[in-house]
Formats: sequence, C-alpha cells, structure tokens
Amino acid sequence: MRLNATLHVKLTDNNAIMCCSDEIGNVLLWVSSGERGFKGKKKASPFAIQVTTEVVLKKIMIVNIKAIQVEIQGVESNRDVVLRVLQSSILNITAIRDVTARSHNGCRPPKIRRI
Repeated sequence: MRLNATLHVKLTDNNAIMCCSDEIGNVLLWVSSGERGFKGKKKASPFAIQVTTEVVLKKIMIVNIKAIQVEIQGVESNRDVVLRVLQSSILNITAIRDVTARSHNGCRPPKIRRI
C-alpha cells in the first residue's frame, strides 16, 4: 500500500509530460498530452494540460496514493493551469516545488581570432 509519491510535471512549448514516482524513484505511471490525443501545437494548450492533469490525478487515486509532492518544470503561463487543477483535487498535496533550470551566464565565449 503506497501512501506518498512525487508528481513530476514538465511543461514545454510543445508538450506536457507528467510522471508519478514513489519515494525511491520508481516510475508508477505517466501521462502526456500527446498520449491523450492532442496533436501538434495543441498539445501545449491550456485545455490539453488541464485534461492531462485530470487524467494523471485519476490514475494516482487508482494506485491508492494519498499524498503527493509536486515538482513543476517549465513555462510560466501553463503552470497556473496545473496548479488550479491540483487545488481542486481531493489529494493531499504536501509540497509544490519549481525545478525550472536557470541560466548562469552561459558557455565560455570563443577565443579572439588572431590574424
């Protein structure tokens, strides 16, 4: 009987991928917008993200998980759609973390060409 899990949400410009893992890191289930039948640029629309989040929450309840931690990575505009759906769910959400990568001055510039 599982009680706790982590929901990893990756929102890109073209897709939304959600994966649920247990405390150890083993993947229990996953859902993406493309798997739900959305094609092309519509995979990143707010409606597709809402449908995908609702499906992953239903699957989480079937697996008998009571509490989840959420890690969101990706675009600002679609993040609030996921949070709105999570807020309306009956699951106990213990933590919400933003794990989006941040730039750090980039790569080293090339050497100046000497002639």
